[in-house]
Amino acid sequence: MCSWESWCPVERESKAKPNNNTDVRVVDTTKYALWIKAKVRFGTLATHAHADVSTLGVQRSVMYPKAGYNTYSVDDLLRLAGTKLSDVQAKGATLQLNVIFKCNLDSDACEQRLQARVLDSAAGHSHVKFHE
Repeated sequence: MCSWESWCPVERESKAKPNNNTDVRVVDTTKYALWIKAKVRFGTLATHAHADVSTLGVQRSVMYPKAGYNTYSVDDLLRLAGTKLSDVQAKGATLQLNVIFKCNLDSDACEQRLQARVLDSAAGHSHVKFHE
């Protein structure tokens, strides 16, 4: 069973009895982008004026790689994770995204960058397991 309506493989009721009611859905990833928002609180600096670092107040989306970027295409995220759409389209992928802040806490200046990696195995994001 596929948990989410996403990149799901064709499912079967059993190895011997195919289920003909399953649709394969492939989306046009060029139509989608992900706007990343993050907040960090430096707990030991709670009384410091810059203990909170956040991108939540940003009011507009800026596509990567423009200056001040906060929005990524699916292809950009996959490339940052070291893969490409053709490698994951059939079985899906689970990505871990980390926003890395490098801050000067004596000012409002923070640099940020995104790290991405594929978490799932070659089996794909959602796959069928047969229990007979």
